[in-house]
Amino acid sequence: MNKKRLWASAALVCALMTPAAQAASLPQRTSVPAHFETAWEQLLEQFGIQKPASGTTSKPDSNGGNTNGGVNGGTNQEGSGNGDSNATTSAAQAILSRVNTARAQNGLSPLALDSAMTRAANVRAAELAKRFSHTRPNGARGLTALAEAGVSYRAAGENIAAGQQTAQAVMAAWMNSSGHRANILSAKYSRLGVGQAVVGGRTYWVQLFAD
Repeated sequence: MNKKRLWASAALVCALMTPAAQAASLPQRTSVPAHFETAWEQLLEQFGIQKPASGTTSKPDSNGGNTNGGVNGGTNQEGSGNGDSNATTSAAQAILSRVNTARAQNGLSPLALDSAMTRAANVRAAELAKRFSHTRPNGARGLTALAEAGVSYRAAGENIAAGQQTAQAVMAAWMNSSGHRANILSAKYSRLGVGQAVVGGRTYWVQLFAD
C-alpha cells in the first residue's frame, strides 16, 4: 500500500453556513465518519507504520469541499493540559488579522473579534476531539454553542479544522477551500469568534461567524 495515501487525511476540514432560523449545511460530497481517526490508526498499526506528529500536513477533505482548522482557545481538555491564554489570544488575533486582510482585498468590511463568540468557539474546538462534525457530541447543531454563550444572531456560520499547527497554516487551508472561503468573505457577517483546543497532541480549530 502506498504510504503517502495513508497521510493524505492528516488534517481535516469542514465549513457550515446557516441562517438563524434554519441550519442549512453546504452540500456535502462525502461525509467524514465519526470513527475516522480510530479506523485510520488501526490501519496504520496493521501495516506497522508509525504515526507522524499531528498536523504535519494540511489538506481539505471532501466534507463540503472545505478545509478545517482551529485555535487553542484555552479550553484544552481530555489530556490536552491547561490552555495558555496568551498563546490563545495571539492565535485568535493572528487569524482575525488574516481574515480582515482577505476581506479588505475583496472590498469587504472587517470583522470584530467577539469575546462571547470566542468562548463558544473554544467549546466547539474541544468538542471536535470527540466528534469532528458540525453536529455536537450531544447531537445538537454546532451553532447552538452560540446561544449557550449568550450570542444572538440572524445569520451564522462555522468553519472547523484539525491538524494544522499554526494560524497561518489553518487560514491557508480555509482560504483554499470554497466553502470556508465563502464564510470568511461573506458580506453578511460582522463578528468573529476563534477557538483552539489541543487534545492528545492534535490541534483543533474553529471559526464562528455572525451578523
